[in-house]
Amino acid sequence: MLPLLLLLVLPGTAQAQLPSELFGIVLGEPVEKYRSLLNMETDARDRDALYVNEVDLKSDLLPGIRGGSISYGNCANPGVVVGVKLKLDDPAQSTFNALYTRYEKAFGKPDEYQGDAFRTVIAWKWRFRKDNMEVQVVLTWSKDPEMRPGTSIKLRQRTLWEAEYFCQQQQRGKSGSTDAGTPLAPQDLDRFLPKTP
Repeated sequence: MLPLLLLLVLPGTAQAQLPSELFGIVLGEPVEKYRSLLNMETDARDRDALYVNEVDLKSDLLPGIRGGSISYGNCANPGVVVGVKLKLDDPAQSTFNALYTRYEKAFGKPDEYQGDAFRTVIAWKWRFRKDNMEVQVVLTWSKDPEMRPGTSIKLRQRTLWEAEYFCQQQQRGKSGSTDAGTPLAPQDLDRFLPKTP
């Protein structure tokens, strides 16, 4: 398993010497390039980030991976890979710890802790910037059954991701729609309380 872990994050040349490749998938490349690795039936807009599409990886083609996905732009740079997520097959915290040690050796101390205070979820984020580009890496371990326990890795080209967001906002502005949402009156809030039937 450890030789496999060494291959997970490699510096890519496509993103100006920023770490931009995860398990052979390179940020900024056309998603079409990875079609053979993808379950295209799952291709859909991300429910939380409508400005990108997300498509599942065929985990049986990637040894050591339980699941994962590629995110790609659908507005500013349609079809361009902006993010990769992987869930390792080995759920042991010792695997996460070994991988964290390698990340820290390669990238230095993380920039931010994103896990919870009780360490049910441990998540560390690294940010890399060069020439107006930013890449983010988040290494996470979870024992929370709702988060699929084990180690996961997210690699995101933040600059491309934000370009997708701003593109969508411009299009929404032109059509007159907004993300402002519908204000709720105080008397309406009771509808959102769980009740006994």
